[in-house]
Amino acid sequence: MQRTRSARTWRLQPLGRALIAAAVSLALQAGGGSAFAQTTGFAWGVVVGADRSLQAARDEARQAAVQIGRTPTLYSCNDWIRTIFVLTDRREAFQVLAAAQRRIRPSAYLVDLRIWCPGKRLIN
Repeated sequence: MQRTRSARTWRLQPLGRALIAAAVSLALQAGGGSAFAQTTGFAWGVVVGADRSLQAARDEARQAAVQIGRTPTLYSCNDWIRTIFVLTDRREAFQVLAAAQRRIRPSAYLVDLRIWCPGKRLIN
């Protein structure tokens, strides 16, 4: 897959776009953003919390879902359980990040799930 670099964004060549479109289609059939991250390894994550206990993480995930209007995913990373909104679109990820910083906590941050926490494990 070749990429060209413009001043503001990466643009994929036609073959790359076709491969991504096929992967997104499969992922949507399988259940959305979290499935996309599992099948292709490419997704953005908006991290809104970190808890030591599974119960605390689930409580935080329920509250975050109400605030943002979508279901977060739980990942285990370095003995912490992170509450993360998984998105496949970068622009949408930044929109969710802004909403999370306003509604949940200002310290919410964006990660590239391909490289964030190499030993992460999906919880839910």
